[in-house]
Amino acid sequence: KEIVLTGKVVEPVDSNRLFSGEPIYIDRQLGNMISITNLNQLDTSQVEGMWQMFYGARSLETLDVSGWDTSQVTNMNSMFSFMRLQRLTLGEDFKFVGNADLGAPMKLQETDVLTGNWIREDGDSKGYSPTDFMAKYGTGDLTPGSYMAEIIEEIIVKEVPANLSFDKTKLSNKTKEIQRKE
Repeated sequence: KEIVLTGKVVEPVDSNRLFSGEPIYIDRQLGNMISITNLNQLDTSQVEGMWQMFYGARSLETLDVSGWDTSQVTNMNSMFSFMRLQRLTLGEDFKFVGNADLGAPMKLQETDVLTGNWIREDGDSKGYSPTDFMAKYGTGDLTPGSYMAEIIEEIIVKEVPANLSFDKTKLSNKTKEIQRKE
């Protein structure tokens, strides 16, 4: 149910299906993993194959690979297929290769209404479809950090006065109080 890495661990050059839902390299009794901690302890600088690495790991909702160097990876196809990620943290040396098959992010709260896009957790990026996110990560506002679901904001007005205007404000995925001008 849990994998804990301590100290520096060198990941094999062929890391295909390493953490998939039905792992090849991990005892099959683990099945769908609940958590993997300290993945940044893995030295991925020489890894060439990450094909289906997390394939089908549905119960893994948060993934932090911000310390991973994927500069040598030539095959990342289906790396994230059939996952149900709520949060993904990527670093400076992470680059998507081929079709890693990152899906739309999942809800953090049951009541969330989602756009299907990934957005920086701090709100410092626009929302990106999974395809655009993989293609453009590392450029523009897609910089290292944690990403989550872009939430459709709802504005609820109980009573509308005759004159109603608000200060200009950039909407984000965080609750924000906006002052009225009138």
